[in-house]
Amino acid sequence: MIDIDEVWLVPENDKEIERAKNLIGNPEEYTKVEMPYFQLKELFKLDYIQIGNYGGYDSIYGYVELYNHKLEIKGFEPKITIDNKYFKPFIKYLIKGLKLRFNDVITFYYAVNKFVIVEVENKKGLIVPIGE
Repeated sequence: MIDIDEVWLVPENDKEIERAKNLIGNPEEYTKVEMPYFQLKELFKLDYIQIGNYGGYDSIYGYVELYNHKLEIKGFEPKITIDNKYFKPFIKYLIKGLKLRFNDVITFYYAVNKFVIVEVENKKGLIVPIGE
């Protein structure tokens, strides 16, 4: 399924799977970041989700805009930013019907100027970062 704004895609048929493969390009260009399922609700509190480098490690953080101020983690170097107004419906659709447990892992694959691939229990979806 592709959303109405064509910002995210969760392939469900052969045509959508082919489209996703074409959009991804070379999978070797992507970097992998994992987070436990229980931390997902913390991402929903942010205005924007960011994937990047913090202290030499790939990490997932983000920021909140409050009274024209950007509240973010000092020293975090984001490479990808995703608008949470699209991420929330995307991830909810991706995990719909799955029986996830507290410590199940959500994997993000990202590359600069590429789609972000999110995988949960072998189910994958693509979402467009800001600026694409």
